[in-house]
Amino acid sequence: MKSGKKLIGVILSDAASEFQRRLISGIIAQAKEYQYNVAIFSTFVRDEGTYEHRYGEYNIFKLVNFNRFDGIIFAPDTIRMNGVAKEIEDKLRLSCKCPIISVNMNDSCFAKVPIDEVGEFKNIVNHFIHEHKFTRINCLTGPKESKAARHRLEGYMQALSEHNIPIEQDRIYYGDFWRFSGREFVDKFMNSKDLLPEAVVCANDYMAISVCDALKDYGIRVPEDICVSGYDNIIEASLNTPSITTYKTPVERIGKRAVKYIYEKINLITQEDESIIYGDIVLGESCGCGNAKEPYTKKQDKNYQFELDTIKEDFSVINLMGENLIEVSNLQDFFISLSEHIYLLKDYKDFYLCLCDNWEAINQTTEPSESPYLKDGYTSNMRLEIAVKNREYIKDHYVFPLEDMLPALYDNDETTNTFYFVPVHFKDRAFGYCAITFQDEMRVYDYNYRAWVRNISNSLEFVRVQNNLRWCYDKLDDISVRDALTGIYNRRGFDRYAGSIFDNCVKDQKPFMLLLGDSDNLKQINDLCGHVEGDTALINFAKAFQSINVPNSIYARIGGDEFVAVLQGDYTKQQVEYYKDQIQAYLADLNSRKMYPFSIYISIGIYYGVPTRDTTINDCITIADKKMYIEKQMKKNDSISG
Repeated sequence: MKSGKKLIGVILSDAASEFQRRLISGIIAQAKEYQYNVAIFSTFVRDEGTYEHRYGEYNIFKLVNFNRFDGIIFAPDTIRMNGVAKEIEDKLRLSCKCPIISVNMNDSCFAKVPIDEVGEFKNIVNHFIHEHKFTRINCLTGPKESKAARHRLEGYMQALSEHNIPIEQDRIYYGDFWRFSGREFVDKFMNSKDLLPEAVVCANDYMAISVCDALKDYGIRVPEDICVSGYDNIIEASLNTPSITTYKTPVERIGKRAVKYIYEKINLITQEDESIIYGDIVLGESCGCGNAKEPYTKKQDKNYQFELDTIKEDFSVINLMGENLIEVSNLQDFFISLSEHIYLLKDYKDFYLCLCDNWEAINQTTEPSESPYLKDGYTSNMRLEIAVKNREYIKDHYVFPLEDMLPALYDNDETTNTFYFVPVHFKDRAFGYCAITFQDEMRVYDYNYRAWVRNISNSLEFVRVQNNLRWCYDKLDDISVRDALTGIYNRRGFDRYAGSIFDNCVKDQKPFMLLLGDSDNLKQINDLCGHVEGDTALINFAKAFQSINVPNSIYARIGGDEFVAVLQGDYTKQQVEYYKDQIQAYLADLNSRKMYPFSIYISIGIYYGVPTRDTTINDCITIADKKMYIEKQMKKNDSISG
């Protein structure tokens, strides 16, 4: 299944983060020039949350069908969960036939956009050595398993070595690329006996901001006492107090170069540009060299503040959405409620919700191998439950094969589209995934969309739990009206369901038909063969009654060895007599085959008539019981006379 346009796949994590947003904007801009569609597969998180939640997030990468793409862009360093990036890399290497290019992965087996993180980070360290004459420089890099962290640390060490400054391991700390490790690092060197650093170089801006905050709590001034630098040039670095000296990687150009590489491979064009892409140092207040809020203008600052205020308002409304969705108790109500909140997806064009075939499956087994708890990947067929195209609902929802990922990917639209695929899950339970496109092709989804989808996931889990509770209630209710030994109704079930049939017969003045049976020799079986064999006899009595096999009829064990059948339908008295004979024939056949060390016999009485309003179902049972007793006495008399 292919559309007229080429399709580029992008695999990364946390598309709403600034590096990823800038990378995506470059990818989209270049893809639009080539009239390519783009499908972005992303988690909402880096590595925050519980293991189960992260597992559910990273499941989205198992959706990618490499055979459907004309090129793949892979950003492994954005994927932080242990082993996931390596797993994707292995699948790409073994299964993907289209051109592949990686971003920020210098030791990859794939083609890569030529950037020099080592040299870039070395330039920042050189700034402190050359301009500030510092020799005590601490380094806060990222996790050891991160290639980007290792490259930036290598740049730090190269700068020191080239200036004959000793590399002290105590001045190096492996962080998490997030806000927490900055404080941990500051606590470490503030409580050590070593001389305090003159500068701290951080492998990204988030950690640099947290270092500044931690130093402030210790009464250390930045930059007067210790200088600090970051990396990536995110907006917060400029708006922070002090503004952060950082490095602006030309991420948009990297994204464009990646798409250009794929274009050249598809069209068998010799690669034109293999030069390394370099960025620039952005001087801020944290080293004392830059001006506040540079390079952003006051106008941009105000726009950013307006954006923050808008996000706060949207979060308030999204919280209300969560309350409304959590009230629904079934899937239909969920769809109605969700449609009432889709307006929160500002500037969206298309939206799709795809759920697994068994997302709401009831766990009816205790066998783990048979459990419907889906963790890895998605079902082979997916249900397109909500489809909104050009802001109009598509009513024809349908099932499609998972290998297609989303049928809309292959529509021959005049315009190019960028689809964002994100997971829908509760902890590690996979429900399915969403896909969204925007009116503004350059737009990337934001954190409001993350909260919006999280509300969907939580509501689906609530609906699933409600379905399970209803199933459990129905199961318990069914158990309460079933005879544990034979599986047919007990006296309680008989009263509930046969009573309803009887009431309808009284109301409509139609015949009520009842067959009542009582064992002729159960006591002897119990005495001679034991109660286990007696139970076997009771089970076969129930089967004999069920052999009537009349639709919508009721079969019950209403006493120790008393069985009853209530027939529902337009039957004559002769037909009811035939069903009585059928029960006896079933038992006679069973006895003839000598399957058990005993024979089983039963006497049966019939009630057939149109009940009056003064008649009760117990009256009918009494009449049938008298006829059954007469038959039992006749058998005894025949036995004596014989």
